[in-house]
Amino acid sequence: MSSPVLVGREREREHLRRVLERAAGGEMVLVTVGGDPGIGKTRLVLDMAGTAAGLGFRVLTGGCLDVGEGTLPFGPIVEALRPLETEADEQWRSQVLGRSPALAMLFPGLALVPDAHGATGEGQVIEMVRGILDRLAARQPVLLVIEDAHWADTSTRHVLLYLVRNLRAPVCLVVTYRLEELQERYPLRLLLSELHRSSRCERIILDPLTRSELGELLGTILGHPAAGATINEIMDRAEGNPFYAEELLAARDSATRLPGELRGLLLARVEQLPRDARPVLGAVAAGTRLSHELLAAVTAYDEERLSECLLAAVQHHVLVADADGASYGFRHALVREAVYDDMLPGERHRMHARLATILVDRAQTATAAPSAAELSQLAFHWYRARD
Repeated sequence: MSSPVLVGREREREHLRRVLERAAGGEMVLVTVGGDPGIGKTRLVLDMAGTAAGLGFRVLTGGCLDVGEGTLPFGPIVEALRPLETEADEQWRSQVLGRSPALAMLFPGLALVPDAHGATGEGQVIEMVRGILDRLAARQPVLLVIEDAHWADTSTRHVLLYLVRNLRAPVCLVVTYRLEELQERYPLRLLLSELHRSSRCERIILDPLTRSELGELLGTILGHPAAGATINEIMDRAEGNPFYAEELLAARDSATRLPGELRGLLLARVEQLPRDARPVLGAVAAGTRLSHELLAAVTAYDEERLSECLLAAVQHHVLVADADGASYGFRHALVREAVYDDMLPGERHRMHARLATILVDRAQTATAAPSAAELSQLAFHWYRARD
């Protein structure tokens, strides 16, 4: 039986194996892996690490953290290289790490004395990292994974760019990032722009699973083919996101429509929005997709206030605008579901009643009779308003 992580990613796995073979043959290769949260970036890279270990690679992994301006310089690089300072063979360790004064900064566990001639500069540290990888790769090929580059500090971004331009050794460098951060984080856009210009770069974007792939994933987890109704339900809610699908499948027999862990993940980005945006999101969650004009009526916001809320929601990738910018909906169906479930019952009832009242007023002043779809929408809102 296949592992769930492999479902729908066979093409990417084969591509990464070929990349590793190129690196093992003496090339320095860069791979960027982009996708939405939960799409399977980390799982794919873990699978790649297992393949690399089987091919004789030394695997080093570090992750960037979302800690704002207070992040530790070179944080993921330090994490990736830290296992080297615990190598039992002191002579081997000394040969690989070298004797740069920057060692005291990155490897405090070695109890080295800092450079007596002054503070260590960023350039020294970056060159030291290149030297370590060069010497390590002379012994065996290296897979260096840096995860969540959208949170990378300035020093780490500089290291990555320097390595791609200057490292000449059998090293495969893998950088993962969230696609949704591209618009919001200018440093990430700049980093990727520079990395992708390199002829050494291979780019992978992970798409959502298709319905057949999702059915295979669910069947692999269950140990038997999933029912068509189950596949349809989870496909509609997860929209092909494997992590969301697994969480929904695990909670399908419980009374909770959304598992707590998944709800928290979905609401994390919503909580970053201004407080004024909450009624806007509540209205869209109740109406599924609303026009700018209808949002203005239901929230009673003036144009400037509403535009600020919508701009923040779009920039944080919570809402998306139609091509003509006339209406708004949630970027993902599960985010809408999480926002709707997070509203108090009375809050939901009042929002539906407000939408129904506005739609009735518009129908009464319209020249044409309401369509069947408009009548259905009106009935839905009155029903949810408990009227």
